[in-house]
Amino acid sequence: MKKLLILVIGLAIQVTTYAVQDWNEDGSTMSCAWAKDIPGAAFVKGKGTPTVTLNFYADNTGRNLIKTLKDDHNFYFAVAKKGQFVKLKLNGKIMGWVPESQIQFGALRNCNF
Repeated sequence: MKKLLILVIGLAIQVTTYAVQDWNEDGSTMSCAWAKDIPGAAFVKGKGTPTVTLNFYADNTGRNLIKTLKDDHNFYFAVAKKGQFVKLKLNGKIMGWVPESQIQFGALRNCNF
């Protein structure tokens, strides 16, 4: 019974921690991000594997589309997250907010450029 209680408490802590995922720019949290690969897409010589289109917005509400990049193979710094949107930076320049569903995260070492 004691082990079950410890397991339930551990799961509750993990779920609570997972739910608090937003972070602010200039904080200690940052990640590397890139466009998700399209599942099952074939590699194209000279272009790489097709990726999900990235839609960049002016803010984290998703109302003001700035630009759209198709088959983008850049690695971005994810510097902030609010709700379903992540703020991306490339070569020191803020690119905009992208829906989290369009990107995948990885270790900062992937962003060495």
